[in-house]
Amino acid sequence: MNRNAAALNNLGSYMLLMGSIVPRPITLISTVGSDGVPNLAPFSLTTAVSSDPPMLAFTSTRLPIPPDDKQDTLRNIEDTGEFVYNLVLAEYDQKMVDTSTTWPASVNEFARCGFTPGPSSRVGVPRVSESPVSFECVLHRIIECGGGESRLVIGQVVAVHIAEAFIVDGLLDLSRVARTGRMAGSEYVHTDAPFTVADAGIVRDRRYINDYLFEA
Repeated sequence: MNRNAAALNNLGSYMLLMGSIVPRPITLISTVGSDGVPNLAPFSLTTAVSSDPPMLAFTSTRLPIPPDDKQDTLRNIEDTGEFVYNLVLAEYDQKMVDTSTTWPASVNEFARCGFTPGPSSRVGVPRVSESPVSFECVLHRIIECGGGESRLVIGQVVAVHIAEAFIVDGLLDLSRVARTGRMAGSEYVHTDAPFTVADAGIVRDRRYINDYLFEA
C-alpha cells in the first residue's frame, strides 16, 4: 500500500507517525509560569540534538482548546526561557501519565501528581527529584513546523543532575532499571530487557571518555 503523504489530514498524519516511530522515550518537562506556578508535563517527541554544546529538544503540539492553543509548557518557556528535562523511570508510570491531564495553568502538577520538586542550580525551574537524570536547560530556539501546528523547542543544557545510585565506576549506568517508552495510542513499553551487540569496527578506550567520568 502506498499513500501520498500530502493527502493525509493533520490527525491522520499524526496517528501514522506516532504509530510508526516507536518506542519513543518519555521525558517530563518542568517549567515555571510567569506567575511562579510550577508546571510538569510528559513529552515523547524528544531527543538530543547536539553534544557541543549539549542541546536537547522536544516537540510541543497545538492544543485545539480555547482560548489558547499553546500548551502551558510552551508558554512558560517563551515567558522565562528556561526548563528542565527529566528522565522517567517505569515505577512512576501512572504519576507520569497523570501529569498529562489538562488542568488550568494555576494547577501545580508536582503537588497534584505526587512528584517531588528538587532545587536546580542554574535555572529557576524545579527538577523532578524522582528522576535518575535531569538536565537544566536555557532556551536556544523555538522552530515552528507545519505552519505552527507543532513547535520544536531546543534548549542548551547548562547543568546536569544525576542520582548517585546510577553512577557506576564513574560512568552513568541506567541498564539496571526499567525506563518507559511510548508506543501507539495508550500503549507503553519498558526497557527491562537490554542486550548488547558486539561491533568489531568500534574500539572502546576509556582514554576517550575521561571527560565524561564522574567522581565517585
